Amino acid sequence: MCELRKPLRIYILLTALAAMAGAGLCGTLPWQNWPKANALLALALTALIAASHSFVLVLSPKIKVSVETTFIFCALLLLHPSQAIAATMLGIGLAETIRRDPWFQTTFNASLAGLEMMAAIAVLHLFGLTAAAVDFGRWPDLCVLLVAALTMHATNSLGVAVAAGLQVRQSPLTIWMESWSDDILEHLALFLLAGLTVLAARQATWTILISIVPVAIVYVALRNGHHLRVQTREAVESMADVIDQRDPYTMGHSQRVSEYAEQLALALGLDWNHVLQIRAAARVHDLGKIGLDGSILGKNGPLTDKEWAQMRQHPVVAVSILERFPDFKAGVAYVRHHHERFDGTGYPSGLSGMAIPVGARIIAVVDAYDAMSSNRPYRRALSQNAIVAELRKGAGVQWDPAFVHAWIEVLEKDRRPVATPAQQPAG
Repeated sequence: MCELRKPLRIYILLTALAAMAGAGLCGTLPWQNWPKANALLALALTALIAASHSFVLVLSPKIKVSVETTFIFCALLLLHPSQAIAATMLGIGLAETIRRDPWFQTTFNASLAGLEMMAAIAVLHLFGLTAAAVDFGRWPDLCVLLVAALTMHATNSLGVAVAAGLQVRQSPLTIWMESWSDDILEHLALFLLAGLTVLAARQATWTILISIVPVAIVYVALRNGHHLRVQTREAVESMADVIDQRDPYTMGHSQRVSEYAEQLALALGLDWNHVLQIRAAARVHDLGKIGLDGSILGKNGPLTDKEWAQMRQHPVVAVSILERFPDFKAGVAYVRHHHERFDGTGYPSGLSGMAIPVGARIIAVVDAYDAMSSNRPYRRALSQNAIVAELRKGAGVQWDPAFVHAWIEVLEKDRRPVATPAQQPAG
């Protein structure tokens, strides 16, 4: 646990204590008119929660989807509250223990799942409703269930956001506001499936096993859709790499610019979602050069007016390609304007100052840095001191001065050597 910051350690401990205290309280409260669920049903739901939690789909560094939501909501509506809490916590804990996840992660996730269940129970209690008395034929009851489902999702996403914020030193509320709705549609579908499962289980308990099939179908559909998006993104990035490879002097340029853009964005204190958008845009910022003649890209001298006219169109061409893909659509403005100049003399739109999108200003600085630190047909790579001098000279003219200053601080802190790939020609 030494890799975790102290505030996060304290938060995990408090979460575990809150879950245990809440579970104990729920076990002592007199739940009136609530038939005790049989132990076999409780064990079956515990096993289903554990099994479904074992299949986690990582959609992004911050978004993970697993399909245990259906069975957790079934536990809420079919078990005594104390049994529902126990089944949820034991199911999550068992799955992560078998998977050999770090103990602090298992403790936190199981505790947060317990608090998620308690929050839903509290919503039902607030509206004077017990899960056993829910009538699926009454709109008021269905509205209460919707509120309970949204509360469960919000509790889980907020709890994760607080943990992430404490670890990366960002505002948990900001992280939560940016990410709570990322997977809400998938969860609402799982909640709906839970409702249908409960309706069937009230007639015959064994029918709860039938829900395994549609839950598995939802998981497979999510997995296949995610894999398709990943493959599409990799295909677009491969196109960008092919462009770099057309000229031995720019081999790996887009990959390096992407890494540098992430470093600068983090140094500027941008939130993680923004950082990811900038990194993705930087990775394909030169994609529009796919239509340029190779003689222009590798020309040994200055470009003619006609050649410059073609060159200035490459950001626009890139945007026309990227805006068709969801993973890059958020960053198309950064790609379109990464050749704007701070004084307004850049292209393609002649934007100036703060009118240039933040991501574009970041890419402009690190793009120029990589160009100066790499060999070119007409010159060798510049020394680090010469690059820093050029960046300072262009601050406020070509680049955002604040971003130039921040990047120089990153360079000095890392003592970054000039990035000259081994495969680049020496001359």
